[in-house]
Amino acid sequence: MGNCWSNDDINSGGDSRRPTLITTGKTPDLKYRRKSSHLSDFSSDSKHLFEKEPKIAAFNVRRFGKAKMQDKSVVEILVRIIRRYDVILIQEIVDVSEMAVHELLDKVNDSSSENDAKYELELSPRLGRNQVKEQYGFIYKMPRFKVKKSKVYDDPDDVFIREPFVVQFQSKSIKGADDITLIAVHIQPKSAVKEIDALVEVNNWVRNAFRTKHILILGDLNAGGSYVTNSDWSKIRLRNLKSNFHWLIPDHVDTTATNSIAAYDRIIAYNHTKELVVKASVFRYRIICLIKYDRYIYNCCVFYVNLRTNKGLTRCPKQFKFYLDCFIGRKNIRNILNKKMCKNFNIFEQSQRITV
Repeated sequence: MGNCWSNDDINSGGDSRRPTLITTGKTPDLKYRRKSSHLSDFSSDSKHLFEKEPKIAAFNVRRFGKAKMQDKSVVEILVRIIRRYDVILIQEIVDVSEMAVHELLDKVNDSSSENDAKYELELSPRLGRNQVKEQYGFIYKMPRFKVKKSKVYDDPDDVFIREPFVVQFQSKSIKGADDITLIAVHIQPKSAVKEIDALVEVNNWVRNAFRTKHILILGDLNAGGSYVTNSDWSKIRLRNLKSNFHWLIPDHVDTTATNSIAAYDRIIAYNHTKELVVKASVFRYRIICLIKYDRYIYNCCVFYVNLRTNKGLTRCPKQFKFYLDCFIGRKNIRNILNKKMCKNFNIFEQSQRITV
């Protein structure tokens, strides 16, 4: 057995018990080994990395346009919500000039420091029939996510009032996938059963057009209340093909920010995409922000998924702090934790405490 201690470790005097070398022939050995710090659990390529799980969210900002951007309190809340996520789908963008959503993007980036990652926007064309049209907008954090391809669903049978908007993102942060494809949908309430059922065709089209198997369907599906009743579920293939489509937001979860109770907003994972998901949940910003009910401003809660990360992530900073505390007092701590790593950990720990 070779010597697993370096000369620096042996001579550093970091441990009160100096390791005793036993020489047997040409190969030195150790009488005992130093107890593992488990720091390697959080390391990759000789670098200590701490990275939060990627978060993908969707938010129906009711009739988002210039009027909302003129209200400073509304803008402040929207900025704080968006900065919680790596990718967030904004629905019901109605501003024809597209100035409001770009102004919102500027506000998001202006609220960050110089060293923070910047956000970018992937905007769909205006979709809908007659004069009632809206856009989807994906606001995403660079360089953690990059747009690889985007396209509006062809809708050959003209099923959808607002055709789904599909964006494929590249990311090195997702464990088990190099990219993930998001299908943004805002289902028309009166034709909810028909449109939700047709999402099976949309998913098949995306698989072929984007050559991908990692797909999430997300948005305001109006999949509850009076729009989709218990008797309607048997007519919806997206629900009945349970081995292929996994509904991550259950029926009993209230996704509204109004006085009604319904699971209108959903996230659906296709096939093995579910294995990338750590958890799915609803962020009730109205409660945390102490926002009074205002139907004009707020339409639904923010719903999101956490994805598995490729980096050496600990979901609980306290776990790492325990390992760190075990080293306090050792003289060779600087040989193990460099200043850059400690700085990264401090940023990571602080980010966990930020609440909207």
